[in-house]
Amino acid sequence: QPLLLGIDNLAKIADGKLCIKGSVDMQLSYPVKSPEEVKAEAEELAFKLGIKRNGGFIAFVYKWERLNIPVENVLASLEGFNKYRTHFTIDKKS
Repeated sequence: QPLLLGIDNLAKIADGKLCIKGSVDMQLSYPVKSPEEVKAEAEELAFKLGIKRNGGFIAFVYKWERLNIPVENVLASLEGFNKYRTHFTIDKKS
């Protein structure tokens, strides 16, 4: 529940100290917000906890039937997280 603590607070607490595995808020966002709002939250999480901190965020996408999460919101979160997705290559010369 990233909105419980606040995304900015999580970023400040974790900055340079730990990696966070998380998702769009499962209670306050996934089941009730619009796909556009869910996508924006996913982008904010990926940026503030990952890109802005130079890494440290593992995006997790939920599809949990018990919460009646709309498929559109699951896909929107995936799209939002993928906005900041990066690919790393290993230098095999080292």
